[in-house]
Amino acid sequence: MAEADMLCDRIGIIDKGNIVALDSPANLKKLVNGTDTTVLDIQITNLTPAIIVAVQASRLVQTVTQEDETHIKAHVLGPNAFDTIIDLLRKHGAKVALVRNIEPSLEDVFLHLTGRQVREKVTETVNHRGRGGHGPGRRRATARVR
Repeated sequence: MAEADMLCDRIGIIDKGNIVALDSPANLKKLVNGTDTTVLDIQITNLTPAIIVAVQASRLVQTVTQEDETHIKAHVLGPNAFDTIIDLLRKHGAKVALVRNIEPSLEDVFLHLTGRQVREKVTETVNHRGRGGHGPGRRRATARVR
């Protein structure tokens, strides 16, 4: 039973049907921190596609994700990556409002291990044909007794 309890605290990272890592969330996150990778959350008040392309083109950048209209998340490599990215942003006229070095998420671990982002969640819509008087496309739930 002790072995089963230990496995409950573990998370598996699966890529294309293969388990690429199995460990606790904290240890998996150390995989990213243990490298020379830094995850930056950058708020740019005048964020444009051209600025994002410029950041992506840097040899120090692994990935860039646009979080919303003013935020990007960049995985950068090397001890001088922070300064280089800030200089690059200034060169392209970016108005940087905030830069945070953030703790890697499990999605960051997946990206680090597989080299690609987690696919977007798929939303499945089930269209049930309703039966009289319960609203369009809805079926009234009934209890089963056995």
